[in-house]
Amino acid sequence: MNLTYDLDFYGPAVSCQPSSVRDFQLAKQAIAEFENMTDGRVFYYGWVPQPGWGPGVNGSFFDSTDLRIGNFRIDFQSQDAARVFVYLNTTGVDAKGGRAPFVGTPAAQMITCALYNASYAAHFEVKSTGEQQVTADHTFQNWMAAYSTVNGTTEDPLVTRQMNIQAVMEAFGMMIVGPVTFSNVNQGPTTNSVYSLSMNPPLFPSQPGLNQTGMTLRLSTLYEDLAQNITLSMLYGVLPGVDYSGQTDAAVIKSTFQPRFVYQPRTLLVTYGVSTLFAFICVVMGVHALLHNGASYTNSFSTIVRVTRDPSFSRLIADEGDLQGAEPVPRHIREAEIRLGRSAKVSASHASSWL
Repeated sequence: MNLTYDLDFYGPAVSCQPSSVRDFQLAKQAIAEFENMTDGRVFYYGWVPQPGWGPGVNGSFFDSTDLRIGNFRIDFQSQDAARVFVYLNTTGVDAKGGRAPFVGTPAAQMITCALYNASYAAHFEVKSTGEQQVTADHTFQNWMAAYSTVNGTTEDPLVTRQMNIQAVMEAFGMMIVGPVTFSNVNQGPTTNSVYSLSMNPPLFPSQPGLNQTGMTLRLSTLYEDLAQNITLSMLYGVLPGVDYSGQTDAAVIKSTFQPRFVYQPRTLLVTYGVSTLFAFICVVMGVHALLHNGASYTNSFSTIVRVTRDPSFSRLIADEGDLQGAEPVPRHIREAEIRLGRSAKVSASHASSWL
């Protein structure tokens, strides 16, 4: 049984675009100071706007524990849209985060992922094998800010909606914030504290055959898809104590596959006719073989005569060779006549006898 249905709804989405020149210059200068402080190289750094970010930011900001371990996962600073910044410098790094030779100066770029309210058109397919396929298109509507405090109660639909949207953005931030660095001392190993890049190799920014711009655009698209998948996955969430009576109804198409038997007289006549013909041919060939070979020990009536333990039969079949059942059947056995009655002659002969 397969189920398919379409669902239109509003939900959170993320748009990832190149950062403004101002934000990029602030981050580039501060990260350069951070690299000098740690004698390392920043390959990737994700963070959300938080206290300390802005004009005057320096390397200590990126060296703080809060940024290194991703304590801040959602932006409460921006008033228009909650944001996540991602700084990339993939020059000289291979697809596994190892060192790769390069010529020239490392080139860095930066993207900003902002939270939006969006309209979704989703298509769901649930197959009988258990496989589920979900495809969706969304259209950005308006920016969505995040708030550290929200006035109202959880019974208020607007409050619940705002908290759900912020939960999606916080989950998205948790997956992409943090640094990926390696030490310049003795070509030290890469240190990766970014959850999504550690657990999902396809999301890793550095890919063979792409320059820095291509890698940045690729990561922007992947992060938008990641946020969309988080939103769609919430439609499958089962939360304790939730009343689903007010959930959105959608038309469902149920497809079932059952055996279909088609009987056509002509086809059946040909099929059974051919089967009967070949069966008849087999019978004719068998009868011909029996007649040609003079029957056999196992299906001839002479078998009864030769294996029945009776004095009259024993005298009739006196020779040891007759007891073996060899073909052809001896004439005196073949011509013996057996009659059933109340009495029988004592002696057996080659002529007709009574038993």
